[in-house]
Amino acid sequence: MIRIIIPARGGSKGITLKNLTKVGEYSLLEHTIADALSLGTNEIYVSTEDKHIAHEARRFGVNIIDRPLELCGDNSSSEDAIKHVIKEMNIPDDDTIVFLQCTSPFRANKDLVNALKRFNYLSVDSLFSCYEMYPFLWNSEGRRAFYHYTNRPNRQNKDPVLVEDGSFYISKAWCYTKEDNRLSENVVPFAHDKIYGFEIDSDMDLVIANTLYPLYKEKGWI
Repeated sequence: MIRIIIPARGGSKGITLKNLTKVGEYSLLEHTIADALSLGTNEIYVSTEDKHIAHEARRFGVNIIDRPLELCGDNSSSEDAIKHVIKEMNIPDDDTIVFLQCTSPFRANKDLVNALKRFNYLSVDSLFSCYEMYPFLWNSEGRRAFYHYTNRPNRQNKDPVLVEDGSFYISKAWCYTKEDNRLSENVVPFAHDKIYGFEIDSDMDLVIANTLYPLYKEKGWI
C-alpha cells in the first residue's frame, strides 16, 4: 500500500510558519497536499504540532498526526517525524512511503506518477528526486579544482552530477523503522528538470518562487 507522509511543523529557523506561506494563490502546504491527492490515495498523513497547519490540512480531508514537541526542534529530523507516523498508524514494513516536503512548490504530478512506476518496476527499496548539473567544482579554499584548469572541458563533454533536491522520496517503510533513513543501499535516482526541484528555505527563495510561479503556470510547467 502507498502511504504519503507530509511533515509540516510550525517552527522554522528561516521563515515564520513557512509551511503556510503562499506561492501564488496557495500555501506551501496546500501545494503539497494537492500533489498528494493527485496520486488517488486516501492514505495521506500530515505530521504537525501546529494548530493552524492542522486546521488548513483538515480542509482537504487528510489524516492529521499530532507530532510530539520533542520531535519538533531544529535538530529533529524528518526521519523522526515519519517514524512516529509509521508507529502511530501501525504501517507495515513493506508498505511504500512517499515523503513529500512542503518546501518544493513546483513539484510536478507527472513526476510523482512516473517515479512510483520506476520504483515498482525496478523493485528497489528507495528512490530520490534530483536534477542534473555540470558544475566546475573547486574545494572550499578555492585552491584546487576538481578538473584540470589548463584543460577546461566543454559542458557537452562533461559527465553530469546528480543533485538531490528534496522534492520527494519514495521508500519502503522499513527503511525508516530498521535503518532510520529515507534511503537504502538499494536506491535509484529520479532525475527531472531543475525547475521542479526548486526549494524554499529563505525569504529570498520565497520572492523568487512567487516571481516564477505565474510564468511557470502560464507555460503549463506546473
